[in-house]
Amino acid sequence: MAARILLVSLLIVALSAVDAGAVRYTVRNAAPNTPGGRRFNRDLGVPYTERIMASSTDFIWKIFNQDSHPKEKKNVQLAVCSHIS
Repeated sequence: MAARILLVSLLIVALSAVDAGAVRYTVRNAAPNTPGGRRFNRDLGVPYTERIMASSTDFIWKIFNQDSHPKEKKNVQLAVCSHIS
């Protein structure tokens, strides 16, 4: 549970300037055979992390009331989250 909270917190900070509408989110576990990599696969996984990245971005834009000002957003096409243990 603490790992999810930490991951979500880091994603919110990292994605605070990302435009959710045009971004392709890529997640990879670079260490699947380590204890941390196995825990990532078991407790979080790639699909969940991709969903959290997108919803975190939407949340940040809405909380700062920036979701209606597309010209103020950076043109980011790819956001990558790598898990390395």
